[in-house]
Amino acid sequence: MKAGVHEVKKYVDQMYCILPFEVAFYQKFGVTAFYHGNPVADEVSHFIPDANFKAKWKIVKPILAILPGSRLQEIQRILPVMMEGVQPLSEKYQLVIAKADNLEVSVYHDYIPSNMRDRVIIIPGAYYDILAHAGIAVVTSGTATLETALFNVPQVVCYKTGLLTFALAKWLVNLPFISLVNLISGKPLVAELIQNKCNANEITVELQKLDRMNTQDRNDLYAALRSQLGQANTSQGIARAIIKFLNP
Repeated sequence: MKAGVHEVKKYVDQMYCILPFEVAFYQKFGVTAFYHGNPVADEVSHFIPDANFKAKWKIVKPILAILPGSRLQEIQRILPVMMEGVQPLSEKYQLVIAKADNLEVSVYHDYIPSNMRDRVIIIPGAYYDILAHAGIAVVTSGTATLETALFNVPQVVCYKTGLLTFALAKWLVNLPFISLVNLISGKPLVAELIQNKCNANEITVELQKLDRMNTQDRNDLYAALRSQLGQANTSQGIARAIIKFLNP
């Protein structure tokens, strides 16, 4: 990791970071770094939800959003566990899987138990609308955790990979959390179920906690995160900074 930073320092005059904690990391190694906001936060803030979304999909219950990732290997490892974990909440919630653009619907069907298929809707091309209307969510670790938080949806974060891959990642990168939400906040705002803890029982328990969350706690959950993400209009801020740097 340090060798990579020294390469950055050698070839980069100014670094424009998209996560606030990255600035201190690069500055520690003498790299000139700035934070002008996060592009995901910009996208979410400019998104206008479809007011007819639930009616269009004939959804009458609150939505439990299932975001199993966009890579086939993630779906194979995590979706079956997610489906087992959300089953106890399927009477109260409409289970909605956000389909990734790069995967066929059939991929998801392969990992949904036959006795649950009438309780699940797989929706393509409406990722943000699902989150905009969701009550709670179960999410594979990645950018989706930050997007879910920015829509103010309480979530459980899941992650599961091969033992060797996980051990190598832990050896290379020693971080206290894996989700962007917790990494940015510097504290466990959301439950992270990693490797052996990523099992049906743990998912059910954590989702039931979110289901019982009162309105005030729900509204306050991501307040610190939004504050740390800071300013809006990221691209304009970076463009102005680059112009100023090139034309001092």
